[in-house]
Amino acid sequence: MDLIITEKPSVATSIANAIAKKQATRATKSSDGECWVVGNYCVTWAFGHLLTLKMPEEYNPQYKKWTTKDLPIIPDKFEYKPISRDHNKRLQIIKRLWKQADTVYCATDAGREGELIFRLIWQHIGTGKTKPVKRMWLQTLTDEGIITALEKAQPISKYDNLYAAGLERSLADWIVGINLTRLVTLQHHEYKQVYSIGRVQTPTLAIIVQREREIQQHKSKIAYRPILVFDEFELACTTTFPNTEAAEQAVAGVVGKQLKLTMTTKENKIDPPLLPSLTDLQREMPWRGAQTLEILQTLYEHKLVSYPRTDSNYLPEDMPQQILKIAKQLGDADAIEHVKSPAKPKRIYDNSKVTDHYAIIPLSKPHELSDKEKELFDHIVARFFSVFYPPAINVVQTVKTTYNNLTFTTQRTSTKEPSWFRFFPDRIMNDTFIPEQKNAQVKSTKIAKVKSNPPSRWTDGTLIDALAHAGRFLDQRDLKQVLSDKGIGTPATRADIIERLIKVGYVQRKGRSLVPTDKGIHLIDWLNTHNMAELTSPKMTALWETRLESIADGKEKPQNFRNDIIQWTRKLCQQQLTEDSERT
Repeated sequence: MDLIITEKPSVATSIANAIAKKQATRATKSSDGECWVVGNYCVTWAFGHLLTLKMPEEYNPQYKKWTTKDLPIIPDKFEYKPISRDHNKRLQIIKRLWKQADTVYCATDAGREGELIFRLIWQHIGTGKTKPVKRMWLQTLTDEGIITALEKAQPISKYDNLYAAGLERSLADWIVGINLTRLVTLQHHEYKQVYSIGRVQTPTLAIIVQREREIQQHKSKIAYRPILVFDEFELACTTTFPNTEAAEQAVAGVVGKQLKLTMTTKENKIDPPLLPSLTDLQREMPWRGAQTLEILQTLYEHKLVSYPRTDSNYLPEDMPQQILKIAKQLGDADAIEHVKSPAKPKRIYDNSKVTDHYAIIPLSKPHELSDKEKELFDHIVARFFSVFYPPAINVVQTVKTTYNNLTFTTQRTSTKEPSWFRFFPDRIMNDTFIPEQKNAQVKSTKIAKVKSNPPSRWTDGTLIDALAHAGRFLDQRDLKQVLSDKGIGTPATRADIIERLIKVGYVQRKGRSLVPTDKGIHLIDWLNTHNMAELTSPKMTALWETRLESIADGKEKPQNFRNDIIQWTRKLCQQQLTEDSERT
């Protein structure tokens, strides 16, 4: 018997059914309901993470009481435990099936967290390494994708570095979270509430607080813009003035005058957006980031879209025939022709820009979907087809004149070639152009009031996008360049970071906006004034994510990363406790 272990029951069902279809047989549930049986395969499942790191008091009862003298708490050996009795029962089922198996296949999610889930199960049940263990790298849950992953399964050792990255991420979050949460909470004992600190959540909170500061400190400025009114159009001054008197003086005497017009037209080519990553969809959909991922996961498990937790916008170069097959299933005759001969293939197929997973694409036509599932799926289809089209073409008319050494202008836009705009009809422009003329008479003037607005509060979508590009928050030019495409967290975790900040009382939602609470603002201010500003900066977190990627690529030793995390945590604890003793 060969055993396949998945991350979720629904994935186990999909794999069992795909194998059954390939073997022209049926998949059946075992009599005890613990697995699927099909031919020589047994397919069982986890419930996501089955194990969690032990808490400090489980290593030593003295840690149950929070005291600064115990910090930092660094176990000699980190240990995991089942999350609950149900999780432990599932572990025992997997252990029994594993012992009976000839070969074991890891079919958890294809990423560092999925790898961590499987390896922790393996270690916990203590089966050793006496039988072959292979990795199925699932990009889709279509029957074809599952069978391909099974047939191309690699020895699990090929993914040791990916597991190491997942493990070090887990341990780093425990070391930082446990120790610095205790440290900061003990510094605020008079408040009688926990001040949660996280390697990722704290700099994310700092970004939200900084934006709130900018909003609070914003002082609206009022300016006045003169406008010339003609028979069929208006031209606005490119210069503003501090008061209405100055604006009116700027156009004094212009009414009734014939002014010379400069009229030009220019064609602008607009490329379609690249295929979407998870971050793109979380930014574009009008929901919480976590909800977008949840709906994507459902579509993925129903074999309607490819793997959702991806940061790539490209496809492998060997996929054109598969993509054409998908396009034909979706049934858009005009689009299919473009899929056959894409305008710019390198914007679609590029091996150098594909990470562990490729961009999110549709896989087949659905039958029944909820309203939100349909809205997201249709958006993915629109993004999918549009990328194969040539640039759309807008014609922009610019009309200018001058008076009193000031420039007055307007622009109108009309779409000449819709191209991929057909999938996003709101992009089509239909402005009426101003008739061609060399001169025009000013009929009247008016003054427009212009008010400067504060920056907008973050929403789930805009914040997730910002977290994906942490370099924008850095001042140092060299680091800004290095981290321009590096993020805080991962595509799979950024939405959860936001939910965590809300859960611990640091952030609240007001409509779609994310607003820091007094508690959240106080924490960031306190950290910045107590020599713990490193915790609030995206710099270190983004660099750590880069190092985790290096571990996954085999370019850095995991122990080096862990040692640095431990030393950094120890330094912050000792520094704070030294300052406390000096103050007393």
